[in-house]
Amino acid sequence: MSPRISLVASLSALLLAAACGGSPDEGADDSANDPSNDSTSELADDSSSDSANAAAARPSREGADGPSREASTEAADEASDEASDAPSDDGNGSSSQQLGANVSVSGSNAADVSPTITGGGFINVVNNGEHVAATQTGTGTINISNNGRILTATNTGNGVMTINSTATGNVTVTNTGDGRVTVTASGTAPVTFTHTGNEDVTFP
Repeated sequence: MSPRISLVASLSALLLAAACGGSPDEGADDSANDPSNDSTSELADDSSSDSANAAAARPSREGADGPSREASTEAADEASDEASDAPSDDGNGSSSQQLGANVSVSGSNAADVSPTITGGGFINVVNNGEHVAATQTGTGTINISNNGRILTATNTGNGVMTINSTATGNVTVTNTGDGRVTVTASGTAPVTFTHTGNEDVTFP
């Protein structure tokens, strides 16, 4: 074989080996420069970023939900309290409300009664008329049946005040003492009665 043919064959063999194999360094460089590797790295970074954002947002959502649930609970409690204090209808057009162990209010206009007790006394009102304001100071008792206009009763002491009114004028009764005071009010004129003492009194 001639030297020229031998040289060509050697070069061909070297070129074939280079085309089929390649050095390890070239493979590493190709892997490092492969676009698919870059995509995998970007996906991993995006996944880590999404997880971190979700973890950061979770406490914010929980914090936002917390006060809302508390506000809803408070609103429900207030509505329940208001419902328990509201007058109840007995089915006969008459309503009643219990404002405490020492207060009893009923009648078609029970909602328009303002009772005040200081000292352990009692107030009992049946109101089918206009506004009633009753103030008891001491251990006495006020009993009112109102089928008329505005009625104001003030009882100070341990006595018992009883008022029955059908008056179309306003009625005002004031007593200071420990006796029994009984007032019957009627007619169109306003009625005002004031008493001080421990004796029993009936008016008129």
